[in-house]
Amino acid sequence: MRIDSDLFLDVADALGMGNPAIVEKDYYVVLLLKLLSELSFDTHTLVFSGGTALTKSGIKTHRMSEDVDIKIIPKDLAANTSKTKRRKARKALHLQLIDAINSDDYFSVENTPTVFDEYRYQQIDIRYPQAHSKAPCLRPFIKLELIETLLFDNVQSRNISSLVNEVTQQSPEVSLMDFSSIKSTQAEKLVSMLRRTASFARDNKRDDDPALIRHIYDTYYIQQAALANVQDVHL
Repeated sequence: MRIDSDLFLDVADALGMGNPAIVEKDYYVVLLLKLLSELSFDTHTLVFSGGTALTKSGIKTHRMSEDVDIKIIPKDLAANTSKTKRRKARKALHLQLIDAINSDDYFSVENTPTVFDEYRYQQIDIRYPQAHSKAPCLRPFIKLELIETLLFDNVQSRNISSLVNEVTQQSPEVSLMDFSSIKSTQAEKLVSMLRRTASFARDNKRDDDPALIRHIYDTYYIQQAALANVQDVHL
């Protein structure tokens, strides 16, 4: 059953937002997270990370983070697991994701997914229902990025609510999902800041890097929330 699109307008008005398309996209981002949280894989665990995870962790960054970043964490780290077997496991995960997205009532895969490094990196552009004219700051699709990596900190399990359910005081759409810790997110942002400033130092004729500005911005709000002290982060 599809949501009444007028509700996005009402919620945007209640939050003082100028465009209901932001509320609409947030709603479908959370529904995508719900879909992902209900999937299970024999070989990997999905962990929500990045800027959108930060905003859904209770840190108010006062910006729309529209991408979904997922870490795919291998369950089996046995030394005798072959490279071929690991690649097949990542490909099987990819195909299961594509099938789940295309089978959903709300979503479909927009373009041919981008895959690098034997499925260690995957980008899937996902079309979602759009009843409102999109804001200039928004893409017309949800960008789902997945990368296989190892975790060096504990995950934190949280529920996830859309702006719609927060304003209407409804239960969270996602009852439980694994998140990267705030400390890990802060560490990753510091590393990205260092890499990007080093890149600029090598060629100072480049334009300002929007990602660098975003990482600095998010770091400010992480520090304001006092949930990860920069001095405690080991790079």
